[in-house]
Amino acid sequence: MRCGKLLYFDSAATSYPKSRAVRRAVRRAILFEGGNPGRGAHALSLRAAERVYGARCALAELFSLSDERCVVFTKNATEALNLGVNAFAGTGGHVLCCNMAHNALARPLYALADAGRIRLEVFDARRGAEAVAERLCPDTVLVCATHASNICPFIADATAIGRVCRAAGVPFLLDAAQSAGHLPFSVDALGADAVCVPSHKGLGGIMGAGAILFARPREDLPQFLSGGGGAAPRAREMPQELPERFEAGTLPLVAIAAMEAGVRDVLARGAEEIASHVRLLEGALIEDLSAMAGVRLYTGGFRGGGVISLSCERFAPEHLAALLDEEGVAVRAGLHCAPLAHASLGTPPTGTLRVSVDGQTRLCDCRRLVDRLYRVLENGI
Repeated sequence: MRCGKLLYFDSAATSYPKSRAVRRAVRRAILFEGGNPGRGAHALSLRAAERVYGARCALAELFSLSDERCVVFTKNATEALNLGVNAFAGTGGHVLCCNMAHNALARPLYALADAGRIRLEVFDARRGAEAVAERLCPDTVLVCATHASNICPFIADATAIGRVCRAAGVPFLLDAAQSAGHLPFSVDALGADAVCVPSHKGLGGIMGAGAILFARPREDLPQFLSGGGGAAPRAREMPQELPERFEAGTLPLVAIAAMEAGVRDVLARGAEEIASHVRLLEGALIEDLSAMAGVRLYTGGFRGGGVISLSCERFAPEHLAALLDEEGVAVRAGLHCAPLAHASLGTPPTGTLRVSVDGQTRLCDCRRLVDRLYRVLENGI
């Protein structure tokens, strides 16, 4: 039997609920902006194109990009990471990737390595820039890192890694799936050549859109997809310029409209304030959960990411998550698509129970989560 109000602690998977502004943006896009952007001169198509442009500008503002054309839309962060990996490393060479990587980043790299196109080496994210500097080779073509982990509070010192990469002239690709909207950062200040973000997590949008944010316009990178577009319809090849070079086919207008609304919510509140709120909630949860008998936390000694993994002596993670669901608590159990990160933290083979917060999680709900977990551990079967 569910108990009272739903307590949502799975924001690392997706944000919930969506804001009124996001819901309004979805409705407006469907009803009044429903044309195909860049594929017509009628009012609906023009409104759709204006909405896409507005979303580019909002993302450029949030992440301090000087040119909104450097915002390339994808259907999610996974596609953005695949684009980045193949664009920077597809021609072959030595690639470095951190051991906090999600499969969205690791699997495209494994595919290139298994095909014999790259030589892949994993570095310890805890040592960050130092580990990268030690492993750079003359043929290193790409360094990849996860900005914030999806299983623990780890936050990479991406600025230090970016500094090492810039000094060596090696491209730096950053997975910001868990940090975008939760942490304040500038693409240029991080020293990243490209940053990949989803719409539906910290940016508060809906599923179906993501983006790769290039630090500068790029016309030298190989194509990722080819197909129709609003520009140069007679040409055999995709356009050279961003964003059209990487935006083959119809864009997900409704999801992009929601993404813009979510980004503007973040801009209005301020990423710094959101990050401070997340740290407060995380600290309270770690303090309360670490005091519970039979519960082990896997934080790695890190703080700030808003994601906590734990295990319990009495229950497997999946069983514990099911019991909490009966109590009206939404969490996630398992390996969370990040086996490298789990191995680095030494979690059980079955994975962990993950509790994640975001800017709209309330401190009182964190207290209620702890109370309901305590009740489950005392009375669960």
